[in-house]
Amino acid sequence: MTFQSVERYNHDRINLGRLVKRLEKSVVGQKEEKQQQWEAEERLSLQRTSQKIKYARTLLNNVELHGEAETLEQSRRAHLDSVRSTLDRLESAVNELSRRTPSKRVRITPLLPTLPLPKFEEEPRPHTPPDSHSEDVAPESILLPSEQIPSPPVPAIELLLSSSDTFRSDPMTSPLIPPSLPASSLPPKPTSSTTLATGNPSFTRNSNLLHDELSSQLAQMAAQLKQNAIHFSKSLGKDQVLVEEAAVKLDENYDMMKRERLRVRDFKGKSGSTTCLVVMSVVVVMIAFFMMVMLIRWT
Repeated sequence: MTFQSVERYNHDRINLGRLVKRLEKSVVGQKEEKQQQWEAEERLSLQRTSQKIKYARTLLNNVELHGEAETLEQSRRAHLDSVRSTLDRLESAVNELSRRTPSKRVRITPLLPTLPLPKFEEEPRPHTPPDSHSEDVAPESILLPSEQIPSPPVPAIELLLSSSDTFRSDPMTSPLIPPSLPASSLPPKPTSSTTLATGNPSFTRNSNLLHDELSSQLAQMAAQLKQNAIHFSKSLGKDQVLVEEAAVKLDENYDMMKRERLRVRDFKGKSGSTTCLVVMSVVVVMIAFFMMVMLIRWT
């Protein structure tokens, strides 16, 4: 078991004992208050107590789960069993009190019926004076459709249609055209644009103000975008100059490194040959010295 699990086990064990004692005191106090007076606040306290009991059960399960890894003593296991029985007793007492307490549901009065109905103001329509030609027209000619107006009798020869007439006018495909009424019989209907323009001057004024404000905002945004583009172009120019300078420096460094590399290679060859010559001369001198010493001793 790690250090964190041991610390968690100790915390849960200590919190479990304190929580069970506190729950016993609160449930006993709630029973005494139930005999005197019970209100909605006490019901809320019952709900809080039930939540605490559930939390105590989770702590008890954690303690038992961590205790399974270790060999618990008999007294500790008996204590956990007594805590479980206490929690069962407290839960049954809280459930009994909650069953006895009637739940009062407060219904909120709706707000929509209290709002007043909106009043729509009718827009004034322009009054057109009656035309002099409309008085001469008979009311029957205006009210009656074209089907009810008697037509003169047609001769029987004209009722027979030729083949060219049947192809030219098909009764199924020809649209039904309503009867045309005289222009002077009905007053002209005002269009929506003329109605808004004549009856609502505030609407046109507001639309003009809104149009001016939007145009000013668009002009301001265009100026800001232009300034941003100029700033970005300047910064890009500066960055390009820096990149070109860095490229020039890198090229110079590369050329210098190539020259130094060639010089080092040449120096390495010369120094190698010189070193071999010095070593060989030292060896030859040593051999000659030993030969001279041996020759002197023999003679």
